[in-house]
Amino acid sequence: MKKVYFIVFLCLIIFCNKINAQVTLINDNHSLSGYPIFGNSIFLTSDVDSTLWTSDGTMTGTKQFASNVKFDGDGALFNNKLYFAGIDAAHGSELWVTDGTAGGTKLVQDILPGSASSSPSNFFVFKNELYFTDSTSVGEQLYKFNGSTVSLFKIINPTGDAFDNGGDFFSNNNLLYFTADDGVHGTELWVSDGTAANTKMLKDITTGGDTNFGSFINLGNLVIFTVTTPYNSPIPFSMDLWKTDGTTTTLIKSFGIASSSAGAFGLLAFNNKIYFDGTDSTHGTELWSTDGNTASLVKDINAGKGNSSPQLFNSVFINNRFIFSVIGNDGAQLWSSDGTAANTILIKDINPGVTGSVAELFPVFDYSKILNEGSIYNFYQRGTLLNGYIFFSVFDGTNGAQLWKTNGTAAGTVLIKDFDKGGLIYSYFYTKTGLYFSADDGTKGAEPWFTDGTATNTQMVADINSGN
Repeated sequence: MKKVYFIVFLCLIIFCNKINAQVTLINDNHSLSGYPIFGNSIFLTSDVDSTLWTSDGTMTGTKQFASNVKFDGDGALFNNKLYFAGIDAAHGSELWVTDGTAGGTKLVQDILPGSASSSPSNFFVFKNELYFTDSTSVGEQLYKFNGSTVSLFKIINPTGDAFDNGGDFFSNNNLLYFTADDGVHGTELWVSDGTAANTKMLKDITTGGDTNFGSFINLGNLVIFTVTTPYNSPIPFSMDLWKTDGTTTTLIKSFGIASSSAGAFGLLAFNNKIYFDGTDSTHGTELWSTDGNTASLVKDINAGKGNSSPQLFNSVFINNRFIFSVIGNDGAQLWSSDGTAANTILIKDINPGVTGSVAELFPVFDYSKILNEGSIYNFYQRGTLLNGYIFFSVFDGTNGAQLWKTNGTAAGTVLIKDFDKGGLIYSYFYTKTGLYFSADDGTKGAEPWFTDGTATNTQMVADINSGN
């Protein structure tokens, strides 16, 4: 089930263009969180009682707008409305829709009639139709909604739940991909062109059991994905790299070695290749790439069998290079690469010799993709910078994470703020003027801060909960 919240509203902070801005409590004790999806207002749900709220940033404009349903954990934008799993006493958990108003919040269909729940989930929009999984008399199956009618799209598993270990919906080249269990082959990768007749399993990758899928990413008309060997296999957690064009599904490379990075977390698309963490017996976990045909080592950053474990998930693009951090035994290191070994270089060794010190980059979020990107988790505007810089945090080895920025050069990689005994908390968002983030200065506890990238203008916005 997909539930991703990037904004948490214990209170909403109204920022001016000054650091010492007015901070106004606009809601209390409802634990509101949600998505900026309704134009100038925000869709919110209460973590206390799952009620539906909206806010325009004012106290009077922050209110519960619907009392006839509660949010049940999943949804997607479709035709400028939010379709979601909603629950009430009469119908259980069913398909609902809202436009952010009381009148526009209503039950779409009681798919499993009565108070029993069909529990819709795995929402994904494809070819202007909304797909989702839903319970039937024979288990969880695939449904779709065309804007007026809900219909059972296909029974994937005639004997039970098709999506117990599946879901993973995404699209590429006018095809819909997802993982599902047909009751015979276990969980495998499926494809559809939007017709039931042409919805089929691509390949039985793991004969006699579920395939353990890791990450998916698009490369032209190909989908590149990772698979880990079954838990009871001779080499547990070994990573395999696969590709499919929706017709033919083939292995690119099997690494054949037990690895903690077996899922290749953070597949990165850059200049017509996919970059990823690969582990072999010679080099450890290092930076690899694939063009969809073969896979090769880009660079053995931590030479020998030691791991550098490049962090690619939150990589950013600066001057036609991707910037990333590594995890080794030599401290927090920031690297850049254009995809070649010669130009994969160390930008700066920030904390030499401090084991476990990692640089955490702060890419700009693309909030429009939060709900509707499915299983290809690409929530970042990787090339969007603030005055040519990207911010990041580094654990200093003694205290907490400190605030840095980089423009991709050694001279331009500098400490902005040392929080001494405190540190940053990984929660932030950008505006046109700077970065707002959560940090603890060691005396006042975790509070909201602002920086424009200069030490002078890096200050606490307000001590909302006074004291430490």
